[in-house]
Amino acid sequence: MIMSTPSRSPALALCSVISAGILWGTISLYIRPLSHFGFTMGQVVFLRSLVALGLTGLFLWVRCPEKFLISPRDIWLFVGSGGISVCCFSWCYFHTISRGFAAVGGVLLYTSPAFVLLLSRLLFRERWTSRKLASLGLILLGCLLVSGVGFSQLALPWDILAAGLASGFLYALYSIFATLALKKYTLPTLLFYTFFFSALAGLFTLSPIQTCQLCLQHPQSLLWIACAGILGTALPYLLYSWGMARTTPGKAAILVAVEPAICTILGFLCYGEETSPGRLLGILAVLTAIVLLGTAKEES
Repeated sequence: MIMSTPSRSPALALCSVISAGILWGTISLYIRPLSHFGFTMGQVVFLRSLVALGLTGLFLWVRCPEKFLISPRDIWLFVGSGGISVCCFSWCYFHTISRGFAAVGGVLLYTSPAFVLLLSRLLFRERWTSRKLASLGLILLGCLLVSGVGFSQLALPWDILAAGLASGFLYALYSIFATLALKKYTLPTLLFYTFFFSALAGLFTLSPIQTCQLCLQHPQSLLWIACAGILGTALPYLLYSWGMARTTPGKAAILVAVEPAICTILGFLCYGEETSPGRLLGILAVLTAIVLLGTAKEES
């Protein structure tokens, strides 16, 4: 059984969380081709959850089929981690960026470490250290600089603000539900039922027939779907959950915020997106926060 306790190898746990953030930062490499083929963001959310579900289900079936068993009274934990957090956070986030507010969406999404710190303090008595608060400040500043928000006139509709903040809060809830679930269940069980309820929730928002038709019309899309499900979903959630269980939710939530910096770097290298000294300074702020928090001593 995996418990949410500090690891005997803190460096490995921190590297695991940071690696998850890097992999999540590459998700645009798979989403852009799928969008070109005509897949909606809702379909992408469903399909990547479905691939991750199949992968974790196969692992459980082969290695430890007894781990499929969970108590009915604990289902709410996995509805929370999958149906509420993973699925609903994705919908709120994609609603923000689909309206042309990608930069704002990125900033509001990474208010999530603040929510995690607050909830972890209330639920798990996690300590607020000066390094955590300083790192959180650097993360928020870095995301602001990377997005470019604040350097141009931007009228922000109320629904975009609400959806963006909701995405940050819902994103944060995964750390909370996962921490609670890992006190009773193994990591493969957590991931399987998280992806199960994420896929189930997504299924009610799309047409399965139309989705299958798109896959048949564009067979090459199956490769990108597989990459989104494995490299952009299953593997990063595995790394993040494993590392979080061996450090603290608040610390993990801050470290994984390397994601927007990776998005910016890939946008510049792969798509020729415009960069600026402000964005480079934002990346530096994120990396500084990670070093600052990563060199802190483990707390009990």
